[in-house]
Amino acid sequence: MTSTLHRLSVALTDRYRIDRELGADGMATVYLAHDIKHDRDVAIKVLHPDLGAALGGERFLTEIRTTARLQHPHILPLLDSGEADGLLYYVMPLVTGETLRARLQRERQLPIPDAVRIAREIASALDYAHRQNVIHRDIKPENILLHDGQAIVADFGIALAVQSAGGARMTQTGLSLGTPQYMSPEQAMGERTIDARSDIYALGAVLYEMLAGEAPFTGPSVQAIVAKVLSEKPTPLRTVRDTVPTVVEHAVFTALAKLPADRFESASKFAEALAGTTFNNSNLANATTESTVSPVSRARRVREAVVAVLALAGLAGTAYFVTRPTPEPLLGRFTFELPDSLHIPTGLAGQAGLIAVSRNGAAIVIVATMGAFGDKGHALYLRRLGDPALQRIRGTDSATSPSFSPDGAHVLFQVGGKLRKVSIDGGIPEQVVGGLSGLTTASWGDDDQIVYARTAGQLWAVPARGGAPRRIAPSSAEKGESVEYTFPEVLPGGHDVLVTMRDSTTVSADSSLLAVVSLTDGRVTKLGVRGFAPHLVLPDRLVFSRGVGSAYAVSFSLGKLAITGTPTLLLDGVNHARGGGAAAIAVGQTSGTLVGLLNGANLGARSLFAVSREGAEQQLLAATDAYREPRVSPDGRHVVVRIGGVGQMEGDLWVYELATGARIRLTNDSASRRPEWSADGKQITYLKSSSSTTASIVSRPWDLSGGERLLATSAPNSTDMLQEISMGPANTWAAIRVGSRSGSQGAEIWIAPRDSVAAMRPMLKNKSLQFAPRVAPDGRTLAFASSESGRQEVYITPLPGPGAHVAVSVGGGEEPMWSRDGRALFYRHGNRVMVATVATGAEPRVTSRDSLFVDRYDRYSGFPNYDVLPDGRLLLIRPAGATSSAATSVTVIMNWPQMLRNAKAP
Repeated sequence: MTSTLHRLSVALTDRYRIDRELGADGMATVYLAHDIKHDRDVAIKVLHPDLGAALGGERFLTEIRTTARLQHPHILPLLDSGEADGLLYYVMPLVTGETLRARLQRERQLPIPDAVRIAREIASALDYAHRQNVIHRDIKPENILLHDGQAIVADFGIALAVQSAGGARMTQTGLSLGTPQYMSPEQAMGERTIDARSDIYALGAVLYEMLAGEAPFTGPSVQAIVAKVLSEKPTPLRTVRDTVPTVVEHAVFTALAKLPADRFESASKFAEALAGTTFNNSNLANATTESTVSPVSRARRVREAVVAVLALAGLAGTAYFVTRPTPEPLLGRFTFELPDSLHIPTGLAGQAGLIAVSRNGAAIVIVATMGAFGDKGHALYLRRLGDPALQRIRGTDSATSPSFSPDGAHVLFQVGGKLRKVSIDGGIPEQVVGGLSGLTTASWGDDDQIVYARTAGQLWAVPARGGAPRRIAPSSAEKGESVEYTFPEVLPGGHDVLVTMRDSTTVSADSSLLAVVSLTDGRVTKLGVRGFAPHLVLPDRLVFSRGVGSAYAVSFSLGKLAITGTPTLLLDGVNHARGGGAAAIAVGQTSGTLVGLLNGANLGARSLFAVSREGAEQQLLAATDAYREPRVSPDGRHVVVRIGGVGQMEGDLWVYELATGARIRLTNDSASRRPEWSADGKQITYLKSSSSTTASIVSRPWDLSGGERLLATSAPNSTDMLQEISMGPANTWAAIRVGSRSGSQGAEIWIAPRDSVAAMRPMLKNKSLQFAPRVAPDGRTLAFASSESGRQEVYITPLPGPGAHVAVSVGGGEEPMWSRDGRALFYRHGNRVMVATVATGAEPRVTSRDSLFVDRYDRYSGFPNYDVLPDGRLLLIRPAGATSSAATSVTVIMNWPQMLRNAKAP
């Protein structure tokens, strides 16, 4: 007698008499037993001890009780459950007959009427359970019992109970839920939220097997099967069995749709689709002409199609054995959660590289830590396609900036100023090059050459086997320019490398351009597109970042090394975790698989607060993001903020409804900033950059009911640029800060009629001294910051001037902001927020000054990075708590190039 059987027999001796083992599956062993009290034979399923230990008894038993309420003629009831000597078990009736698996093993293919009837009975059971909010999660032939010809579904809710009790711990122990041949794509990807449509997919797979003789996807390993689930379509049923009615094939493939939204909305709808099927010779008339083609001809056509595809990819000449048509790629987006104990480390902000994906998209590597604050150290973790378990790669403690070798067998990473490589299965790392201060990112090229960047903007190349590095020098055309090259990616062939090219003399993110550098002579080809961290996806796309949170795609000619299209927004809400403005994304070069860390790991996350004069706080939006430059609408219902950008030139504007958190994206150019509401609350005016040295003033309705309207195209002379604007009410004035193109802090202040901004003229011409112009609500007074006294102070002066400059601050001040009634002027003084009571008009004056509270909120380059709410409280920004920036989820987009092509198709 086995140890488990003995333990169970002893523990249950007063209730059940255990006879023998009947069988086992991935989660449990089944025993034949006799219920002593009720004098009946039953089946007792005992969870495997390792699984039971991972779950814990009390929680599992609490969860499983919810399934005991299910009462349906096609559902096997749950009679009892409990814990016996540490073993978790549940009891079911002993059904005479056989499982569907046993019948399939005997007959392989079932008669079509039997298969459809069994599927409809299973669908009836599923529909009932789904209406009770119970999902099976493990529909398969082994769990379908055939009793007197009727289908009975067993183990209902058991997988859900296991997941609810300890899904995260299961992931860490390597155990998984479900059976790969019948897993829906979203279940295979490890998504935590699984709905009824996952069961519908599994039933579609079971019906497919009853008709075709094998499951829709098979393979030598779990990983191989799940990879097919995610990336292939099954062979058409009528190709392998031409007597299957067209309506049945259509129903099966609807159930097997990759995206849940494309499947039947309920199991009852699936059953209805099968209900009208009749079975007679008329069905044979529906057979396609494909069935009359000889197997040899069909196989030859398949081989020819595949060889043509391989020839295009440069792979002709390799032997391939093809048994089914070339599959269409999966189009979809999935999210998988990290185990509870793992997080994206927040302490690596500014370091490049938290995620990588192999070229074929089959593997992902993530930098993760065992502590939410990075206090327990970080390492590289591997997730293979279709395997929900994350595996720590041995030998990668403290590693960052992972990237894959061309064949996906090794990972390149950096640690302590050294570049190392290691097998994805772990082991002893090999050093490629060491002693590198300021190392940032690296790329492993086709010819076994590794190109890496250092913080001084230098590009270097070194053989993957190790050796002497060589510097890739810019061409003579680039000499004399202050240029940095970062985020290299070696292009196919190993002759050129994609880079981010940046002017090191300015902090403006607007100066970052995509470029190609020759590895042979250092020649630079500018691509004419702003952005960071470009990635090539064969044959003709680049993916790159703009600002914080946006990934873009653009057409690219590899032969001409030229952009051939207009950038398209591909993914939004990506975390800013790679430093220098690049988003936390990685792209498979040959697969079109894009992986991103989405909101939750935003290392620049901030919160918006309403703060009273006494310093009492109220958080206004539950969501955190890289907020800057907030401006509240006149009615106090909405706020416009800039999100994104590492410098002053880059970002996009979003409008939030404060009561609900609903938001509208106002701009999508990564070049908008300095928003201001119109007095009537209908328009938002802002600056829009076209380069690092030019900007225009535009406006548009906040609700997108109209397009952009150009107000002014450039600064008044060619040496300056527009930097900021403050709009007074209608028929008064607008004040414009006009600054040097060189990026120096100071500027002049010009004014213009509020409704004719292009007619601007100088007002305060002390160059390099004037900041933050703010027009009072009545349009009669201008507040500004100036260093004309030798240190920066806040002043007020009449509009349109001339008039005295009246000092508001004493001992230093900046960032003036008017109250809504114009009677108070707030400003910042050292580590305090201040307020002055003022009188506006032809002779403005200050009547009092008060210190409010300690200023622990964000400031931003002299521009007022706060606003005043209609109720008198201040709208301020500060970094979110440390725990809010720990990521726990990763999003995967499969074959996004095809998704974009489909979106453009008529």
